[in-house]
Amino acid sequence: MLSMLQLLGVAASAQNTDLITKADSSFAAGDYAQLLVDCDAAIVEFPDSAFLYYYRGVAAFAFGENAAAKADFDKAIELESGYAEAYVARARLYYAMGERESAYKDVRACLKRDPTLLEAYLLRAEMYLDEAILSEAWSDLEDAKRLAPRDPELYCLRSEYFLIAGNPKQAIKEAGTAIRLAPDAAMGYAAQATAFEAAGDLDHAKSDIDLAIQLEPEEYGFLASRAMILDAMGDRSAALKDLERYLSKDSLAWDAYLTRAWLMMRDTNWAAAESDLLAGLKIQPNETGISDQLGYLYILSKDFSKARQILAPLVQTSPNLAFAHANLGYAILKSGDTEAALKHVQQAIKLDEFEPRSFLYRAAIYHEMKKPTKACEDLQTAKDLGFIDFYGDSEYLALKKIACD
Repeated sequence: MLSMLQLLGVAASAQNTDLITKADSSFAAGDYAQLLVDCDAAIVEFPDSAFLYYYRGVAAFAFGENAAAKADFDKAIELESGYAEAYVARARLYYAMGERESAYKDVRACLKRDPTLLEAYLLRAEMYLDEAILSEAWSDLEDAKRLAPRDPELYCLRSEYFLIAGNPKQAIKEAGTAIRLAPDAAMGYAAQATAFEAAGDLDHAKSDIDLAIQLEPEEYGFLASRAMILDAMGDRSAALKDLERYLSKDSLAWDAYLTRAWLMMRDTNWAAAESDLLAGLKIQPNETGISDQLGYLYILSKDFSKARQILAPLVQTSPNLAFAHANLGYAILKSGDTEAALKHVQQAIKLDEFEPRSFLYRAAIYHEMKKPTKACEDLQTAKDLGFIDFYGDSEYLALKKIACD
């Protein structure tokens, strides 16, 4: 742990240390508007203070000023190369900007300097979960649990892990632990809402997400979660209102565009979905989830050429995206190259064995390859994994008629 003098980069006799106290107080209180003011004043007196640049970077990031935040984190690290917290803060910034490799690199640099920093393990686990790299995510979650067995954020991430692993019952339990540890924090209720939604218990999901919004009304991202729940309950109008409210509060809310695109795709409103995905991509050009969804949209709308244009470079830069591999495989199948198609779909199944669409696609490939037994086995697996409940029965039944009748 760095001493205060190391972080200040000034002599112990320096005057105006009250400026430091003010910045400390604003940081501790989470008053980022005041923190910007305090840091600007303090940096004039202490221009070699690593922690003041770190503080100001945290405040700038909170206001979406990514370029300013990165400049301050860079400066903090330049002044003090052992400043682990600055590395993990910059990693979080890179992650928010969709620059995953830079984020992973900074987490490694952080843990090299301080292998006990909980935030680094939780952030990297979150990134691994985002890419469905479950073994690596679990390793970081286990390390985090050894460091802080009563941290509520840890159990929210464990809940997400079990959801991806196809175990919503355990996901509900993990979120419940987060709530017991921090009953006044919104994140546990939001995690439990997502788990209940996955389990099909929409009433409990709605109750939990409403409570999360009540506890943190300015965490507008919860509105996107509630929109999905409301839509699943059949209230599309209320879902869209939540998303419109989210965008009115935050015009850069790319996840609101992504969620609304998903709702439009369910209505086969391809033009509206494409418009929202392109809007989200303009805001966050490096966010793989948007490109992944856009490729899937082109699959559903049968524009296989555009799908390949989006998905081929995506799986090169982000090779762990199972859904992208699956959709690229299907797009390639439509060009007649069954071997290349099979390669990508096999990779998708290797990365995520719980995604039913991958098995549906492989069934289609096996059908083209004149392997009806394998095609029918994969169709049954797709059904067992919940393809009909999640995607609807039309695609399943159409392929079943061709492959298995």
